[in-house]
Amino acid sequence: MDLSARQVNDVTVIAVSGRIARGEAVDSFRKAIAGSVQSGSTKILVDLKKTEFIDSAGIGVLVAAVSQVKCARCGEIYSSLVMDKCPKCGAGAGDSEMEVNAANGAWTPPWGGFKLLYPSKKIEDLLRVTKLYEAFRIYHDERIAVESF
Repeated sequence: MDLSARQVNDVTVIAVSGRIARGEAVDSFRKAIAGSVQSGSTKILVDLKKTEFIDSAGIGVLVAAVSQVKCARCGEIYSSLVMDKCPKCGAGAGDSEMEVNAANGAWTPPWGGFKLLYPSKKIEDLLRVTKLYEAFRIYHDERIAVESF
């Protein structure tokens, strides 16, 4: 798997090519998204145009990206999927908030926006079967996706 990141206006576009599968590829994918968030990016668009395959671990990274929470006490951002207490100050998950976009049912991470670009039909079908399709804003035109932020 190959990853590249670029800026389009104030949007970070992370392009993934190859297979997002358990192991080193998933770890690299997770680190790329986390690194963008930690460097201050609040708008992330994951370009899946050249992604051949994504397994359950890769889907887990996507879900974690949209389900991160921001601690109401100290502002630390962490994944609610792997922690129930803030790693920085120890506040419980109940002290944190996650925004929900009621307009289309998609989750909105508190640190900003996270959207998918050019997923293949196979990946879209996988998201539908797993009932995760509504959790993501999906685009098939980069200009429209960037402007949607």
